[in-house]
Amino acid sequence: MPFDLSETINYFADKALEMPAPRWIASNPIYTAMLLTVCVIIIVMIVYRDVDTEESALTLAIRSSLYVFVLTTTIIFLYSKMLLSGRVSEIGGGFAPVSIDLAGL
Repeated sequence: MPFDLSETINYFADKALEMPAPRWIASNPIYTAMLLTVCVIIIVMIVYRDVDTEESALTLAIRSSLYVFVLTTTIIFLYSKMLLSGRVSEIGGGFAPVSIDLAGL
């Protein structure tokens, strides 16, 4: 019995987007960029918590979050524009089919 990874990912993505909060965040590029920026701030603060520098980890996280927010917003807007321009048929929708045969395990 093959395990279809793409069906599983698409199923969980559809279920997550049925909830109001993820749908609200995913429907707006600015909110999506803010969510990704918050995730990066948390990662930067965890990774650089013990680094001996002249600036604190919070300052480093806030400074890097500005760059991450601008970059993420630009990428998300470009991606949204590509989706709205009808180029979805060129790249396909969702994840491509990937089958994993678990019978041999």
